[in-house]
Amino acid sequence: RCYVVAACIRFGLGYSLDPWDGLKARFAGRYGEAPLIELGLLVKGRGGRTYDRFRDRVIFPIFDLSGRPIAFGGRAFSGEPKYLNSPQTPLFDKGRQLYGLSWARDEIAASRTAILVEGYTDVLSLHSAGVKNVVGSMGTALTRGQAELLARFAAEVVIAYDRDAAGQAASGRGMVILHNAGLDVRVASLPEGDDPDSFVRREGKEGFAEVVAGAVPFHRFFLQSLLDRYDLESFKGKEEALGEARGFYQGLASLPLRQEVARLLGEILDLPPDAVARELARGRTIRPEASEEAVEGTVWNEQDTIIGLLLRGEARWEEVSRLAGPEDFSGLHRDLAEAIAEVGDPIDTSAVISRVDEEAVRLASKLVIAPVVFSDVNKALNDALRRLVRLPVIEEKLRALRVEIRKTQDKERIDELQRAYRALVMEKIARRADAKERRAPRR
Repeated sequence: RCYVVAACIRFGLGYSLDPWDGLKARFAGRYGEAPLIELGLLVKGRGGRTYDRFRDRVIFPIFDLSGRPIAFGGRAFSGEPKYLNSPQTPLFDKGRQLYGLSWARDEIAASRTAILVEGYTDVLSLHSAGVKNVVGSMGTALTRGQAELLARFAAEVVIAYDRDAAGQAASGRGMVILHNAGLDVRVASLPEGDDPDSFVRREGKEGFAEVVAGAVPFHRFFLQSLLDRYDLESFKGKEEALGEARGFYQGLASLPLRQEVARLLGEILDLPPDAVARELARGRTIRPEASEEAVEGTVWNEQDTIIGLLLRGEARWEEVSRLAGPEDFSGLHRDLAEAIAEVGDPIDTSAVISRVDEEAVRLASKLVIAPVVFSDVNKALNDALRRLVRLPVIEEKLRALRVEIRKTQDKERIDELQRAYRALVMEKIARRADAKERRAPRR
């Protein structure tokens, strides 16, 4: 990328050697393997063998707000995955970090505007060109934690992804999450084939400033993306556009903005705005009998709901695992649940999909970008768990917890097990109350 030496020093760029044990050989003797595994620098394989996580990669340190290194991102010279991040560690929670914020925070706070890009090189090239209010999302799947962090410093965010990534963000939920965090959200359109890195290298700071000045409100960008992707002259195309817009519309916290979206979509589809608003507001049902293919549309079964909420960062594995383990899921959902349990909280989607096969990756992608939004996430999660886990399973879990509590000597572990036990007891009581209510005669 031709970064000058000063930029490499400023941003702490480095390189990981190609051998599988380069870092291990250097540091394991001094610190032991356990802390290196805990910090995500070593990986423990299934056979118990440990090896370096980052090999033959350009290394981008990830800093916290105070400028302390807490994790790393590695860019491969060849092969897959192209980008590899540190996993969740005691220091690093990807869902609550933005790359480059320690460098950009003062400029963002002064201008009240943040420019959000996708990758490490986008951030570095823009900073090197003199655009200082830039941070990276480290992927397009934005989380509520990242949005809330950005809202501490900015009033407005301009998303500047490449065309493909911007389209994914539009059809996903990231823009809505940013808006609901209280940010004004606009989207800058880069020329086809450009990302911020390549564009600013060619056009410079002034050229990039023109692109940012031309950014449009995110809801208009979303509606334009429907025009680009669907044949809105046909009935089928209109139905598909309405189906995708429903999730976007229902995710918006602002009533005036929902009305504006309905009005503009009515104009685009040549339909009455009131009728469009009613169609967009139609509630979704979750059918227990729905099949795995339900994620293609807007109907989710209980397994879709739980795994989808986990992958989107709207639920934590800790709360799910109090009632359900991977063994309670089936098929591809079980593969994803096992990977999620292995990765732990906060769930790094890229780490999850690196552990499953292509079929499960496709399912995960559908769940992440599906236009399904719940007005009450906690209720949706608890309802899905109640359908997934039956009373006999809860009884078995309670028995196992009682045995483990009796055997455990560690006080902290006992407290943790007792909390889990109390939560299961309350769930058991709630299940019995539900069952009793269903059996009661109707008057």
